[in-house]
Amino acid sequence: MSLRPPRRILYVDHTAVMGGGEIALLQLVRNLDPARFTPTVALLSEGPLAEELTAANVRTILIRAASELVEARRDKPPLSRSAAMPGAIATILRIAKVVEQLGIELVHCNSLKADLLGGAAARLTRRPAIWHIRDRIETDYLPAASVRLLRCTANLLPAHIVANSFATLKTVRLLDESRGSVIYSGLDLEPYLQIPSRPIGSRPRIGIVGRLAPWKGQHIFLQAAALVRRQFPAATFQIIGSPLFSETDYEKSLHNLAHSLGIESAVEFTGFRNDIPKVLDELDVVVHASTTAEPFGQVAVLAMAAGKPLVATAGGGILEIVQDGKTGLLAPLGDAGAMAMDIGALLSRPDWAAELGRAGRRRAAELFTIERTARQIMELYDRLV
Repeated sequence: MSLRPPRRILYVDHTAVMGGGEIALLQLVRNLDPARFTPTVALLSEGPLAEELTAANVRTILIRAASELVEARRDKPPLSRSAAMPGAIATILRIAKVVEQLGIELVHCNSLKADLLGGAAARLTRRPAIWHIRDRIETDYLPAASVRLLRCTANLLPAHIVANSFATLKTVRLLDESRGSVIYSGLDLEPYLQIPSRPIGSRPRIGIVGRLAPWKGQHIFLQAAALVRRQFPAATFQIIGSPLFSETDYEKSLHNLAHSLGIESAVEFTGFRNDIPKVLDELDVVVHASTTAEPFGQVAVLAMAAGKPLVATAGGGILEIVQDGKTGLLAPLGDAGAMAMDIGALLSRPDWAAELGRAGRRRAAELFTIERTARQIMELYDRLV
């Protein structure tokens, strides 16, 4: 039997801030078969992800890029201004140099800006590239200029596109559908699957977990909380998370909203927490409140794995995660009244809520584990290299 050395994969991400895509990347490289693949991660900025990768013994390279290239904002077109082009070209050349020096066999781009920069470097060095699309390529999610640029280059640069949901892949609008695959962003669910199931208590605690941002819908959650309190005055609410990318004004507005709704004493702002299994263990009901259709929905998966009754907004990848009335409840986007009714239904029927939680846990363990994702990604690598 002939043995070949592990294939060398370069992962490129424009940011080292621990967003959803970066957490998914960290989980993936930790779960690759080292006998088959050797990962190297190239980051265009410093941050916590670099520290986590180093702790996991994953080779990490910092390729410094201009701030306008790495500033992680969805409301700005990537590389759209002519002033950004010299920096973009320099970054592409630096990535290409790493590819050549390390004998990289495949470039796996993990973010939209990395898709363009890493994809160009891969084309320059004649290596296949994978674009891992974790954002919906639509004008309700990205600027129109970004949508045009990404859809055009998606049909030219990468050898293959991986999307985190069918909802995401559909928005790329590939001319050749065989060049795209859906691989859900699996997570390390073991700590969540071990959380014991408990009935909803007499003082139910309802929580929302995630970055504080208007499109994440914490203001809708607060509006729903005020309605729930009318029927369940013992209920309390938690907002778990902190703002990123200069969104502190929104955080202040949430405090003001809680005060104006008269529920300030029933709402706790915990700030950032890195002990999410413990956070979910202490909640009775978990809410996902995004006002824009999400590409995937990691928090929904984690809540289901924890066996928690879940109320989520119906859009994007969430529709592939949550089965309405079977593994959770779905409310229309931006509808605080419907969200409050769903939360109230769970609080009124604790046995049914527990049944939804158990069914959600089974679905999460079947479809959304990092082991399943890593296996599918490695099979794709073998086909492309």
